[in-house]
Amino acid sequence: SLVRKWTLFPWIVLTIGIIMGGAWAYETLGWGGYWAWDPVENAGFMPWFTATAFLHSAIIQEQRGMMKKWNLMLCILTFFLTIFGTFMTRSGAVQSVHAFGEDNVLALQFIVFMAVILVVSFGLVIYRSNKLSTPTQFESFYSREFAFLLNNWILLGCAFFVLFATMFPTISEALNGERISVGIEFFNRWMTPFGLVLLLLAGAAPLLAWRRTTRERLYNQFLIPAVVSALTIIGLLIFVPETTQTTSIFADTLKLPISLVNFGFCAFVFASIGQEFYRGMMVRRRQTGSDPISSMFGLVLSKRRKYGGYIVHCGIAVLFIGFAGKAYDRMVDRTLPKPLHAVEDGKAAPLAAKAAEALVTPDVLSLVNTATESMLRDDVGLTATVAHNIVAARGAQRIAAPGQLLTISNVGPNVIAALGKYARTPHHVIWKAPLKKRMTLKAAKDTLANYNVDATRQNIQQVGDTVVVTVAYQQDIEVQTRVRKTFAELAEVVVEDIELISQPSSWFEFSGYRFVYENLIHTSDDHKDAVTAQVSVWRDGEKISTVYPAKWDYHKGSEQATTEVAIKVRFSEDVYVVLTGYDLDSQLANFRIYINPLISWVWIGFLVLALGTFICLIPQSVVDRMQTRPTSRIGRAADTGLMIALVFGLLAALASQASAAAGEHVPAGQGMGQSGVGFAAMHRPRNDTDAKAMKELLCPCGCPRQNIHDCDCGTAAKLREKIQEILVDYNMKDPQGRSDGYAAVIDVFVKEYGERVLSNPTSKVPWILPSLAVVG
Repeated sequence: SLVRKWTLFPWIVLTIGIIMGGAWAYETLGWGGYWAWDPVENAGFMPWFTATAFLHSAIIQEQRGMMKKWNLMLCILTFFLTIFGTFMTRSGAVQSVHAFGEDNVLALQFIVFMAVILVVSFGLVIYRSNKLSTPTQFESFYSREFAFLLNNWILLGCAFFVLFATMFPTISEALNGERISVGIEFFNRWMTPFGLVLLLLAGAAPLLAWRRTTRERLYNQFLIPAVVSALTIIGLLIFVPETTQTTSIFADTLKLPISLVNFGFCAFVFASIGQEFYRGMMVRRRQTGSDPISSMFGLVLSKRRKYGGYIVHCGIAVLFIGFAGKAYDRMVDRTLPKPLHAVEDGKAAPLAAKAAEALVTPDVLSLVNTATESMLRDDVGLTATVAHNIVAARGAQRIAAPGQLLTISNVGPNVIAALGKYARTPHHVIWKAPLKKRMTLKAAKDTLANYNVDATRQNIQQVGDTVVVTVAYQQDIEVQTRVRKTFAELAEVVVEDIELISQPSSWFEFSGYRFVYENLIHTSDDHKDAVTAQVSVWRDGEKISTVYPAKWDYHKGSEQATTEVAIKVRFSEDVYVVLTGYDLDSQLANFRIYINPLISWVWIGFLVLALGTFICLIPQSVVDRMQTRPTSRIGRAADTGLMIALVFGLLAALASQASAAAGEHVPAGQGMGQSGVGFAAMHRPRNDTDAKAMKELLCPCGCPRQNIHDCDCGTAAKLREKIQEILVDYNMKDPQGRSDGYAAVIDVFVKEYGERVLSNPTSKVPWILPSLAVVG
């Protein structure tokens, strides 16, 4: 019991360190995630697994006198993995952004020290093995002891898998001279099923009895949690069909609805732990005759280790809800040529001209039978939602629903000016036409010249077998349509085959949100240069926040600009905005947007876990002082009120800390670093095969374990272009063509960079050995 307490404190300290490291990575590094299986992360995770295993198996030794040798070996492994993790990341044995470089002398000293640890520790265990043996045996698979043992096996398997996968690049280089990379996807495919089994055990183990669980007890204990779990899965299938999305485990060909199973297991844990709390509270209430709240507090304080552990299990389930959100995260890169305030000079669009004419009679502006929502969108990029936002704030009486005729009445000059300004907002127009004998880059340029399109605002390039024409300023619908028709004639295709994209240059929509690029601010002080983008975020026609993504370029220190992320924390998801590049002269800005569902549950789950751990650590002397009962009814009522206040205060603190932990907002006027247009938006995937190949290949630029799909450096942009050039020769509409094209991309990159460029190694060794380790 004493050893378990001494282990519990460093365990929660290590847990805090792991979670704080994830929160720091999420807020600071700008890649939208909190865990990348970097060697320094894994160095802390390996002893966490073995320490967690010991905390559970120590209960078996305390209750049944079993597993003494096993527990000692877990303690030895925990200490050894702590030292080995330090050696792994500080000696240069593995490639990591946290490694200090190679030091052969230090490495040799570490190896000798670790060898002494293993020899002396296991030697003492063997020497005293007779005194550590116990005649007690497991009596049934349906027992709490066996559930704890299974928990230990899986946790130990996780520790050895992470150790092996982290060291595999170094091992492969030592054996055959080639460093084979192991990417994030490889870790996720293996650790996900292990984690789900551990989650299920977190709910099942408390329901099992020591020694043996009878069939009747199994039925009584598991009925309610199983029903709640089944109803949760059925409800999600009916009301949230997105949860049927499949995820690969172990291999790319094995796909299951992992998030759906995860939510079902979480419901099982909550029902299981809730049932245990309820039944314990009812028993104590019958024994003491107190009210439910006092009985619950008394139950927790009198059996702190048991019910504190249950709270920890609930925290783990909440964490897994947050982990499940990773399956639904979305990302997009966009380039916006102008901020909203930079209104172009020149002739307004037709609707804006009509609005200007109406200034002579400002009391009423009636556009009935004149403009539909589609006309507003095509002419000036003005949707009914945006029009409503403009006029509603200035006293308009009515606006029609999207698709109907638009009516704006009782509108004064302020509304007309706002509509006119929006109409003059620069637009970004893109035509995409197939490259043909007559449809060439020169033909596209000549076509734009015929329609008096400013040559300084054009960008004409060939992407694969497609001519992509971009005009970075407003074009009315007539010019857009005529250019599209001309391109169709040159390419000898129907007009519908010419893709036309027209949107305002200062905003875009993604995943139900509208992001409006309002300003680009450059500041400088004695310490740094800063460039900040001001971006307003809209949802369902309502402005929910203004965020300030930025980069800071410090005058001293690293030459690389630091990314200052802007995060809008919401209950269901985080809106994560990164400024990946900019041009101060033209005001062009590149943005990367992540929508991260359920991520706040990760931070909330940790706080619940920490609460349960601290309950386990409450000294008995504190409990004795708290259990001195007042003699009067008023005193008991005051105690109950104080308990309720403490609970609600703690919950409020948890909620506020969870929100604060999820993001740090940058004040207006602060910002970012070195000038230059970002590479993140260049050569984005055109189809699923593009995306699959880009996600499989790691960026060779030295970025921290990022694939070229996510990496925002110039090298990644060039490699994305190279992939698209390779796939030009393959038919992406045919399954065989997609398969052959993907294989060709992988073959080209492996020949040029070796297998270290692959996120998932093709060698069978890293797949077979973890299986053997877990089974063993």
